[in-house]
Amino acid sequence: DDARPGARGLSGSPPGDAGIRIRRIRPDEAHSLRAIRLRAVVDAPHAFSGTLAGTGARPPSVWEERARRGSAGDTEIVVFAERGSELVGMAGALTPHDEPRTRRVHGVWVDPSAREAGAGSGLV
Repeated sequence: DDARPGARGLSGSPPGDAGIRIRRIRPDEAHSLRAIRLRAVVDAPHAFSGTLAGTGARPPSVWEERARRGSAGDTEIVVFAERGSELVGMAGALTPHDEPRTRRVHGVWVDPSAREAGAGSGLV
């Protein structure tokens, strides 16, 4: 199991979790990453770069690479919030090459049904 309770930000349960678990993406979850990103762009287009059409048109190799990089190492991280088997949130973080002690958080989104349940806090 890749979720460890208490490991805030990478995996475990956020405060006031309402059944929500935070975990790191797995390398085989490119399809899930694409699906949740499309949901995020539909829900909050102003919060994400690109359009729904552009995001949807990205080839599978782009999503596969993002899932692979986000699942391993410390330079790029992608985490999901899930409730049961449903993904209800996502976030990413990058470590700039010139600032190895810094993480730049990006792409944070929580499904409206899971807002106010601690998922956003758990993701970041």
